[in-house]
Amino acid sequence: MHLLLGCFALLAASFSTAALADDASDIRKIEVSWGEAFRKADYATIERIVAPEFKLLRAAGWDKVGFTPRAEWMVNAKRFTFHKYEVEVVNVAVTGNAAVATVKGRWRVSDRPEEAFVVTDTFVKRKGRWQAVFRHSTPFRDR
Repeated sequence: MHLLLGCFALLAASFSTAALADDASDIRKIEVSWGEAFRKADYATIERIVAPEFKLLRAAGWDKVGFTPRAEWMVNAKRFTFHKYEVEVVNVAVTGNAAVATVKGRWRVSDRPEEAFVVTDTFVKRKGRWQAVFRHSTPFRDR
């Protein structure tokens, strides 16, 4: 009996690990498609990725920390022309219906110089679909 229960426990753990790996893969794909959507000005895709309660925190220094709610963030994003938006997903941590992705990248928008950044995105899974609820963005100089 104990052997049978142990087998079921191992089987459940393997399904759980596989599901977490699948979810992490899904988050990585979303991060890449988010960047592609910016470059293509595909705001329908961005609308699907970003949850209604989404909020951006941009930290550019001790005295330069600001929150931007979703509606304002969408208006701002649409004002830019994205010449470059490249990302590399550094890490994805998934637990249950929540995930956190750490992403580094570079972008060049409108007439601004190219900027490197690190973002940490928090996702929730609702009705089988991942959406970003929070993004912490920090620009940095790497050169």
